[in-house]
Amino acid sequence: MSRRNIKIIRAAFREIQKLSPSALSEVDKILYSFSRGNEKHTKLLQGYRKLLRTRWGNWRVIWQKDGDNILVTHIPHFNLNYK
Repeated sequence: MSRRNIKIIRAAFREIQKLSPSALSEVDKILYSFSRGNEKHTKLLQGYRKLLRTRWGNWRVIWQKDGDNILVTHIPHFNLNYK
């Protein structure tokens, strides 16, 4: 299986820059699993057709498929209300 490219929009990149080292490690695990085609713990984001959410520990990554690429749009902490 070929690796997927991950694209991160500017707002999500700013969120990543603000993360602590331990939180960054958690988000890195999610992004790495995406690049390998693993979409475990992934559900559709309620109220949106194309957006998906993946939870890993206390973090969620909001993303969408863009052909063979993954477009990361938001990285909220789990305590925020995203369903």
